[in-house]
Amino acid sequence: MAQILVLSRDIETKEQISKHLKMHQLDVVTVSSADAVLTELSRDEIIYFAVIVDGEQQEIDTAQFIENIREISKLPVVMLTKKSDADMITLFENGVDVCVKKPLEMGVFSAQVMALIRMQERLQSEKIRREALPEIRGIRMDPVRRRVRVRGKEKKFTRKEFDLLYFLMTHPEKVYTKEDLYREVWHEDVVGGTATVVMHIKKIRNIIEEKPSRPRILKTDWGTGYYFAEFDED
Repeated sequence: MAQILVLSRDIETKEQISKHLKMHQLDVVTVSSADAVLTELSRDEIIYFAVIVDGEQQEIDTAQFIENIREISKLPVVMLTKKSDADMITLFENGVDVCVKKPLEMGVFSAQVMALIRMQERLQSEKIRREALPEIRGIRMDPVRRRVRVRGKEKKFTRKEFDLLYFLMTHPEKVYTKEDLYREVWHEDVVGGTATVVMHIKKIRNIIEEKPSRPRILKTDWGTGYYFAEFDED
């Protein structure tokens, strides 16, 4: 089920949007602040398809808000507004993808959201054909839909577990230190990050290895780091 994130302080607006989008089998999460949007988009366990922002209910710097979102996600941002056409042009220039005039005509609005999702799905399908990895060691990763099949069965990964496995799998047989992996996957300075890498490696092994205590795929080069073994070395 597609996840939609809605930012509004107006209870009636949130309830109205949730009611109509759920009729289209969309899962709607509502929040009341720009900071909450960024928090939601940073969560590993949920992947959203779009952010809907009630521009009349928020006092936000639109350009900065969109920039903050783009640091986390490339998903489309839909702005609900009563502003003039000239002001809407400014919203587009600030990075908003779709503007919808208020008051909302819910039938049209719901159709617009569904059309946006279909467009994303078409783009994703094309991207999948270009970027999908071949099956290696019984693992097939779909980097667009962020799905993983292990020996024919779909498995659940958090965002960072997926990113870490994908990075190692796209650089098979190359050994990376914990510090290297933290910089490559978390994109942060390595301050206390090595323990995070170790924890994520352990969790990934619990999913992909037949015997996690004796890994044959995500292996350790003792004294150096970790690597994805493209071939069974035993």
